[in-house]
Amino acid sequence: RTFKDVLTAASLSAKWSNADAIDTAVTASVPGGEEAIKGYEIKQFWPFNPVDKKTTARVVTPDGGELLVAKGAPQIIGNTLSSPEERAATDRYIDERASRGLRSIAVAQSADGGDTWQLVGLISLLDPPRPDSAATIRRAQELGVEVKMVTGDQLAIAVETSRRLGLGTHIMEGSQLMADKTLGSALMTQVNEVDGFAGVYPEHKHRIVEALQGRGRLVGMTGDGVNDAPALKKANVGIAVAGATPAAKGAADIILTEEGISTIITAICRSRMIFRRLETYILYRIASSLLILGFFFFGIIILKFEIPTWVLVLISITNDVSAMFVSFDKVHTSEMPETFRMGKCLCVALAQATVGIISMILLLVLASPERANWWHLFGITLNILAPENNYTEGEVVAVMYLALTALIQLNLLTTRNPSFWWRFGKHTAPRPSLILMAPVAAFLLAATFIAVYWPERIEPDAGRGSMDGAGWAAIGITWAYVIVWWQISDLAKTIVQKVFRVSEEHVERRKREGTPLPGWVAAMDLPNQWASRASSYIGSWADTVWAPMARALGQRVRRNPLTRAEMQSQMSSALSLSRMSGIEVNELRALQGRGAGPGAEHKQLRKSVDAIKAVAVNLPDNTEDTAYGRASL
Repeated sequence: RTFKDVLTAASLSAKWSNADAIDTAVTASVPGGEEAIKGYEIKQFWPFNPVDKKTTARVVTPDGGELLVAKGAPQIIGNTLSSPEERAATDRYIDERASRGLRSIAVAQSADGGDTWQLVGLISLLDPPRPDSAATIRRAQELGVEVKMVTGDQLAIAVETSRRLGLGTHIMEGSQLMADKTLGSALMTQVNEVDGFAGVYPEHKHRIVEALQGRGRLVGMTGDGVNDAPALKKANVGIAVAGATPAAKGAADIILTEEGISTIITAICRSRMIFRRLETYILYRIASSLLILGFFFFGIIILKFEIPTWVLVLISITNDVSAMFVSFDKVHTSEMPETFRMGKCLCVALAQATVGIISMILLLVLASPERANWWHLFGITLNILAPENNYTEGEVVAVMYLALTALIQLNLLTTRNPSFWWRFGKHTAPRPSLILMAPVAAFLLAATFIAVYWPERIEPDAGRGSMDGAGWAAIGITWAYVIVWWQISDLAKTIVQKVFRVSEEHVERRKREGTPLPGWVAAMDLPNQWASRASSYIGSWADTVWAPMARALGQRVRRNPLTRAEMQSQMSSALSLSRMSGIEVNELRALQGRGAGPGAEHKQLRKSVDAIKAVAVNLPDNTEDTAYGRASL
């Protein structure tokens, strides 16, 4: 057969409009274009699907004969060929082209309705990775993300492609994933260790995700078709690539609108930056709340310190406003995946709050005239109220107000940096943003002037306790005291962060090696385990309570008429399931081709979809295909 014969036969089983990349390449290469098949009449067309991996057309030739023409994956077409010599030639062609990284498609025809098939020819296609794929994968690996290639191509093609992308050449064939009905430990280990997968069918993707999750991995999966929906739903992060079907988009967590996967790197980096801002916010809120509560508990309950209510309200307002600007702070993306550890946050915040509480109680004792009264050491005299009056000295209130406000605001600069607050770098934190520093500086300046000049006679709440400006000398000494204790608080935070950083390195290393954790690391991780268990229990309880209500609500929603897009999406799922269960759906496919519109066809289409769904519900769980088909639907 000639080159033109092979391309003409291939174009008969290809779409000339709304075509995919392969059909576009085939039809564009046909000598004479669409004129070359003008004498042929296509009576019926079966489009490509990931299960059959081929397209088929029933064609009437110019001389009145009838043929079945198919093109698709060479291993699929090769298995249908009647001649052993043609099957052997197909295998040789596949291996030779695959070793060079070329994809092949086979074209065959049948003149007896599909009982016997003859090879028409084979076509080689160059389908190299996108220019940015290797760089994107390399960047993902630098960020601590292990990338595994999943392809429907043959093993040899997968090995060559994986080598070009820098992923390694340890490739597992998809058929091995379904060797056992159950997902055993040996299979999970094998899936975890390989670099990629070849000859993959849609149901294999679900098994890959399940196996990796069984090894404790957080899995992100990309996909674009209806049959990818179960795997996208199963993955921790499902990513629908550009041009994905509505079913894939509905199951995904992220939808890409541009070609390529480089956008995923942007999503990873931005998500880690958001994580760091949230972690800073949580640390700051916990530390400042513990500091305020601890100081007022010991100061008011034990030391009988009285502070005007409006002062407490003012401290709380400035604390809340500063915390809002954390979302605008500069942060670095981390080089390794982040894991939220509540125990770590509590320990770091508790270390800062403990130092802060000690410093504030000590300052209260030193500043109170009836206690240490350290002011005389600096030659400062405070106005002491009459002994019969139970009020605390207004100047002491001013001093404590400034110290508490300053320590809380400055803690915002320490919580944002895992190292010392002044150590800026790639592995610590960048310099704080102007948007963050502006409110902090404004509140500190305002608190300083209030503490210096506030007149005693002004009492906004007219309650017990008053505040009187303490003057620049006392406030200057207070500032020096606060800065010294702020450095001590920063040192305590850095030590705790360092301990947890070492423990996290142990966890990552032991996870890779599969060895048990040291006792002190396991003990530090106990709060996280308790939190995870509590979360699981709460989630199970919520599912038990709310699942019946959700089902009832879903039934009410489904009484409403489906839109055309929804009906077409359901139809695609029904067709996918029908191929797995052997249901004859020519009538349904014809209806889908014409589109679901109002009237009799719309009613018939909905009736047919309901029938397919009823069949799916009653299918026995005796094969992976059946279970996967139901999940997909």
